[in-house]
Amino acid sequence: MNNTITKRLTALMALTAAASSGWAASAEQCAANAQELGARYQIVTEVHHDEHDGRHVHDEQHEHDVISRTNVLELWRHQGLVAHVHPQDQVAEIWNRVSDGRVRPIRYFDNDQRAIEYAPEDVNRGKGDHDWQGKNQLFTDAYLANLTLVSEQGSGCERTITYQQNDASGSTTLVWMPAMNLPKSFENQSGQRTTRWQLTSMQHDHADIEQVFDVREGYLSTDYADIGDNETDPFFRKLINLGFVSHGSSGFYNAEGEDIGGGHGHHH
Repeated sequence: MNNTITKRLTALMALTAAASSGWAASAEQCAANAQELGARYQIVTEVHHDEHDGRHVHDEQHEHDVISRTNVLELWRHQGLVAHVHPQDQVAEIWNRVSDGRVRPIRYFDNDQRAIEYAPEDVNRGKGDHDWQGKNQLFTDAYLANLTLVSEQGSGCERTITYQQNDASGSTTLVWMPAMNLPKSFENQSGQRTTRWQLTSMQHDHADIEQVFDVREGYLSTDYADIGDNETDPFFRKLINLGFVSHGSSGFYNAEGEDIGGGHGHHH
């Protein structure tokens, strides 16, 4: 083999190795980014309904109303923990997994700088919660499997997959980021209700991510089992009076006792 061919083969092998190394580094960086991140979503829910109000409607025509509500959800991952922060309600919940796979939550009330720690058996009427994936990535793999893949775009960390579903109950479009295991956008139309999720920012700065978890470590914390022994505490008296400790459909409430988690249930 002459020198020219040898040099060309050597150069080609070097380029191939560099490309392979770059891909591996990129994949490794994607995985690292997915484990430590913050993702902020704007969630808009619109309810369309017709009201026949004689004071405002004439000639049997219906007035079309749209009730719209906008919320923010922040998802944070840090050292095996997952946090969901609801800024508008000043409430956060942080989960970790125990050895048997059940999920253990701690709820934080930012306005009061208080926290309630739950044992795994305190959740779901003693059965516990095994839905780690629902907390960690908002939409489970089982949910994705029920949708139809319609397109893919981009590559590496920026790759997205678009899923859709259309049936008698309504329509769904989900743009998924597989490298991050998170949605980029989501829209569901069912009956007169439309829900839209949009990723508005992504955070990978270690100090900012750590701060989300560290700041709440300083809150005054009480075990869920001990709430009944603290009824004289105004904070717990308010929660007990409003039924906070009864665990509704989502078990997630703000400091006023309002259920703020019900909108997430169909994703899990």
